[in-house]
Amino acid sequence: MIDLDFHGPRFTWNRGNSQSRLDCVLVNDGWHATFPHAKNWVKLPNWTSSVSSFTEKLRQWDREVYGNINRKKDHLYRQLDDLNRKIAAIGWSEHLEKLRNELWMELEEILSQEEVMWIQFSRCKWYHHGDRNTRYFHSMASYRKRQNRIEALQLDSGEWSYDAAEIMNVGRIFF
Repeated sequence: MIDLDFHGPRFTWNRGNSQSRLDCVLVNDGWHATFPHAKNWVKLPNWTSSVSSFTEKLRQWDREVYGNINRKKDHLYRQLDDLNRKIAAIGWSEHLEKLRNELWMELEEILSQEEVMWIQFSRCKWYHHGDRNTRYFHSMASYRKRQNRIEALQLDSGEWSYDAAEIMNVGRIFF
């Protein structure tokens, strides 16, 4: 483990007569090899402006690199529709099929990003509203309870059974 040097006040925490340096960063060799220029870190004097600056840079990155997923998704759907109409009008060609496959791959990537975005959003919502005995918590718990039911089971014969007693009997036999 490598201790990254700290430049700033000798003590970073105090209460009464007690003082201590709480800010310590330890990294392993792999992290240090990945980020070789992170040799030391500095306690910034103006925390609020640093957070504001970071937030603005993050928003800029979001606009320029990541972009609006819904707009990208709609654009890809339109491109696929146009391409399918073109294939229907002039017929199949290897070039058009290759282009359609590339668009589908791009769409799959966007849909994966969208799924991750919604998962992260739900976690943020959970952290915000959390397990605080709120209406939100109870609605989420009730929703999970409704979703965690076995309403049908495929029997060994291949038929589907919707009868609760038969489902319980098959479960008992299986386990």
